[in-house]
Amino acid sequence: MQLHAGNIKAFSYSEPRYYCMTCGRTFSADKGTFIETLRSDPQAITDVLAWLTEHNSLRAIERRTHHPNNTILHWVDLAGQHAAQVSQAVIRNLHVTQTQVDEL
Repeated sequence: MQLHAGNIKAFSYSEPRYYCMTCGRTFSADKGTFIETLRSDPQAITDVLAWLTEHNSLRAIERRTHHPNNTILHWVDLAGQHAAQVSQAVIRNLHVTQTQVDEL
């Protein structure tokens, strides 16, 4: 699979999948993310992470979604690891102050 070569086409809209015209393979829209490895509903995971960023308590989210707190904490851990990998890959060779990093 080559990126940015105009070779990726939509394969399925019901379940977001794409087709690589170079290698002839299909892949999911979640390819390369931490959600790819989980069997839970991706919308439920993103909802939980959004509620946490809005300062909802873990217990409130647990009651609202009926997911155990260990599952929610596992999702948060995986999301944090993925965010660190993205930051390391994207944000490099920048000469910024600590305040600028905090703003990012």
